[in-house]
Amino acid sequence: MKHLLSLLALCSVLATGCAHQSTVTPDRADAAKDGAAGTDSRPAGSPVEEASGPAEAPLPSGMKMVKIPAGSFVMGAPCRLVTVEGEEKPVEVDPGSAVLEKAITGRCTEDDTDKSGNKAADCQKKKEDCDTWRNERPAHTVTISRPFLLAATETTQKEWSEVMGNNPAHFKTDASGQPAESNPVEQVSLWDAMAYTNTLSERAGLPACYDLSACKGSPGVDLDCIKSFSSVAAVTAPDGNPTACTGYRLPTEAEWEYAARAGTTGPLYGELGRIAWTVDNAGDRTHPVGTKEPNAWGLHDMIGNVWEWTGDWDGRYSSDAKTDPTGPSRGANRVSRGCSWHYTTDYCRASFRMSAGAMVRFGTIGFRPARTLFTQPQ
Repeated sequence: MKHLLSLLALCSVLATGCAHQSTVTPDRADAAKDGAAGTDSRPAGSPVEEASGPAEAPLPSGMKMVKIPAGSFVMGAPCRLVTVEGEEKPVEVDPGSAVLEKAITGRCTEDDTDKSGNKAADCQKKKEDCDTWRNERPAHTVTISRPFLLAATETTQKEWSEVMGNNPAHFKTDASGQPAESNPVEQVSLWDAMAYTNTLSERAGLPACYDLSACKGSPGVDLDCIKSFSSVAAVTAPDGNPTACTGYRLPTEAEWEYAARAGTTGPLYGELGRIAWTVDNAGDRTHPVGTKEPNAWGLHDMIGNVWEWTGDWDGRYSSDAKTDPTGPSRGANRVSRGCSWHYTTDYCRASFRMSAGAMVRFGTIGFRPARTLFTQPQ
C-alpha cells in the first residue's frame, strides 16, 4: 500500500512521468445561458428532492442532495511554524514522499530566502517547518455567491451501477465477502466522474455540463479524453465556468472546501476518528458511506473513505480575495480533496490538496456530484 502513496505523490509533482498528459489547455464551448443566483429560503443542510426530471428517471435510489448556502470563508491554511529538532530538514525516507515534500510542502532550509518579509506566511525561517503544505497557502478569503446542491455522500457503487451499467470499483465486496454496493465507487477517473454527472443531467432533462464528445472509450472502463497531449474534455457553460452550468457537475475546489468546513475554521469539522475512515481505522479498505458523523450541513465522509475529484486544475493560491473561483484555465493535474482510507492524519484536513492526472483510476479516489441552484429553470 505504501507504493500507492508514492505513486500518487509522484503524480502530483511529476505528471508527465506518471501519465501521458503534459500541460494541457481544455477546449471550452459557450453553450448554456447563465442565470441569476438562487435565494432558496431553505436552511443550510436541508435535503433537497430533485423533481425537475422525468418521473421515470429520478436520481439513483438512495442519492440525496443537500443545499449549501451562499457565503464567505477563509480557504486554505496559514503556515504555523514548527521547530525541526536536530537536522535542518526531516530525513527523507520514502522516495515518492520526498519528491512531493521538496516540491510542495515548503520545508525550510538554510538556503531559503524570505522575499516577502513575512516568515509566518512563507515559512522561510532556518530550522523551522510548516504544519501545512505550501500548496495550501496562503490562506485567503473566498465568497461563494450562489447556493448550490451537493450530494450528502460520496457516489456509491450502487448509484454508479444504476446510472452507468457497470462497476469499476476495486472493493466490490466487503470484509465478509458480501456486495459492497453502499461503499463509494472508486477506480474512476476525472472523466468517468464527468460522464456520470452528464448522465444524471440527461436523466433529469438538464443540459450536460461537460462536452466529452471527442473522448474515446467507455466510462468506468477506458474513457480517454487526451488527444495530442491536450484535453478534449470541455465545460459547456459560458467562459468555461462550471458554476454557470444548470446540470449536474463536479464541485469546484472552493465549493468543496466551503462545504466541508460547514462554518468551521479549523483543520477538521470534528474528531477525526468519529468523522472519517483513515488508515488508522479503515482496515485497508473502503466502508459504506454515511456511517461516520456528518458535518453541520449534513455531509458525510468529507474527510476520509475516498478522495473526491473536483473540477479544478491544480494551481497555486494567491492572497487576493476571490469570488466563485474555478481554478486555473489550464494545467497538468486536477485536484482531489478529502483524504482516504489509505492515508494518515497528515493528509486528512479540510484544506489539504492532492493533485493527479485526470486519467488515473485509483482505489482511493471517488467523487460526489454538485449542482448550482438558480431562481428559475434555465
